[in-house]
Amino acid sequence: MPHFRGHEKFPRGDYGACAGAGQKDTGIFSRKKPLPKRTHIVLTANKAYEAEGVILCHSLEELPVVLADYEDDDIFVIGGGSIYEQLLPQCKKAYITKIYDKFPADTYFPNLDEKPEWTLTEKGEVQEENGVKFSFDIYEQK
Repeated sequence: MPHFRGHEKFPRGDYGACAGAGQKDTGIFSRKKPLPKRTHIVLTANKAYEAEGVILCHSLEELPVVLADYEDDDIFVIGGGSIYEQLLPQCKKAYITKIYDKFPADTYFPNLDEKPEWTLTEKGEVQEENGVKFSFDIYEQK
């Protein structure tokens, strides 16, 4: 996936946010370590999995207990595909980097424009970087 300036920033600021990701997506952390000054929760069924600087959660049933200490507005789901599929129905808001091009990939985020339960509430300015057009859009679940 292309990387755009600003893509790595959470909407309410970089620090203090809680980010949830699947085990396979912890490889997105630079140097295999999570971003500093944030809480990272990794959802994995693999009880033997270990990672530095993260909170491990081994089931969706366990997740509400782990997230109980955080404000809803400070929790972000950052992937991957299976995690999005499982947690998107529970999300109130989606911060989407919409790319106006096609790239080969094995996983795609659902198109919220095609989901009647989601409404586009903020359309970001279309930008271009490295020949790729994109926007940062906000959707809210009805």
